[in-house]
Amino acid sequence: KGVDLGPMSKVEPLLRTFRQRKDSSSAQALYTQLIAPIVSKPDELTHLFISPDGALSLIPFEALRDAGGTAFIEQVPLSYLSTGRDLLRLGVDKKTKVSAPVILAAPDYQTKRVASSRGSGRGVTLEATHWNELPHTATEAAAISRLFPDAVVRTGADATAVALREVDSPRFLHVATHGFWATDDPDDPRDDNPMVRSGLVFAGADHGANTASLLLASEAAVLDLDGTDLVVLSACETGLGDAENGEGVYGMRRALVLAGAQSQVMSLWAVDDKATMVFMRGFYGRLKQGQSKRNALRETKLEMMRSQQYGETKYWAPFVLAGDWR
Repeated sequence: KGVDLGPMSKVEPLLRTFRQRKDSSSAQALYTQLIAPIVSKPDELTHLFISPDGALSLIPFEALRDAGGTAFIEQVPLSYLSTGRDLLRLGVDKKTKVSAPVILAAPDYQTKRVASSRGSGRGVTLEATHWNELPHTATEAAAISRLFPDAVVRTGADATAVALREVDSPRFLHVATHGFWATDDPDDPRDDNPMVRSGLVFAGADHGANTASLLLASEAAVLDLDGTDLVVLSACETGLGDAENGEGVYGMRRALVLAGAQSQVMSLWAVDDKATMVFMRGFYGRLKQGQSKRNALRETKLEMMRSQQYGETKYWAPFVLAGDWR
């Protein structure tokens, strides 16, 4: 059935306020507008799929709160779909022959020793000319590789976009680095395509954008991820892209679906380096125990939300699961 939630012009200011403040008041306002008219008894649901459109793709619904202040994540397990058709796609038999997991983390942005690339993506003009090191991403990679000893780990000068382009259907792919989302330049017609304005940053990026140091969303769409069960982008704002009504969100999220990844975990706003390391350690630990991706992510979020150090929404809420939740 359909429920009219009113004009989007009334919702967009609420979305902006929530993304800026991430507080209970703005979370409750969005819940009242978006959730309450549709889901009257969320605790009676076993799973809720959300297929958000336009600017609705840029918020984690788990962080919304009902009138009593209870977070939505405490009421119902949920995950995201790019479109309802994803449920049909996920029902198709998956490729069974996959290679070892791949982890790319802690790139040395200063290194000049980057390989040449066979890629031909257009360079991106970014405001940031210097990328801060992410020291906790190395700890994060080490923790995951201890859980999955067969994983191929690329760090430092070896964590290049070239190495990512060469992956061959890894069982899972974990990338811990900076992500970017460049805004549209109305005076440059080349910027009309949002798939060349979002991407990931790798070794050597401080010495100028090139195909060895940047991977654009347009290039990620042709990675060999057929059969890959999970891609985790442990980076800032990797789930973003242009929000077009009727078209969903462009960017890395859509690119990974096109590349064949069964599910993706990525962030919807800038994330804290140490908090993300703690988050990923908990998430992969639960996967290793045999939990589903949905439950592993949810339990990790709940644990952090209830902790003293990482209880604020900005720490536990940004990472969302799209695609296969099982």
